[in-house]
Amino acid sequence: MHQSMNHFYDQQNINISIKVKPCEDAEAPNAVIIVNGNVLFDNNLNSIQNISHSIELLSNLSISIELKNKNYKQSPTSGIIIES
Repeated sequence: MHQSMNHFYDQQNINISIKVKPCEDAEAPNAVIIVNGNVLFDNNLNSIQNISHSIELLSNLSISIELKNKNYKQSPTSGIIIES
């Protein structure tokens, strides 16, 4: 029975969902979203984005949400809002 449970857990995936939206002023923020080393989004964040990714149940989870190429003089209040 124990061997069967190990196989059950090894084969299961879970879906990770990340919802982000821009906080923009003069220009939209440039965002990079990385999950477990996979770049899932690398572009201007012009609207709400729902990012989904499937990972193995027992694997480690690493999420990185980065703001890149920010122009503090032209867009001092632009940013990324993580909703969920």
